[in-house]
Amino acid sequence: MASECKLMPLDEPTSALDLANQNTVLSLLQQLVKEHKLTIVFTTYQPNHAVAVANKVLLMNKQNVLFGLTDDVLTAENLTQLFYLPMLVQEAQYQNHGFTHFVPVYDSVLSGFHRIKKC
Repeated sequence: MASECKLMPLDEPTSALDLANQNTVLSLLQQLVKEHKLTIVFTTYQPNHAVAVANKVLLMNKQNVLFGLTDDVLTAENLTQLFYLPMLVQEAQYQNHGFTHFVPVYDSVLSGFHRIKKC
């Protein structure tokens, strides 16, 4: 199927998956784009998934529509407005690879409701 079409629409392809299988699906999407020259359009509430596989993104809520290059659109300010809660953008390193990671700041975290004790 993937080699016969040029456009593959997907509705939240990772939403019901555990973390390992989310990773598998995202890797498969990257592979399909590279090997079969596909355009994949998918919906997600996970900005980390979008930044992992997309070169362009469209952010929408009731008040705003933003479209552009992933690095230009996926910013802390834009994501905070989209999700109505503070979002942090963190630059990280893993195995000599730099990447951007988005972290929501939940009220329960700020209130200290759940604290993980360090061993």
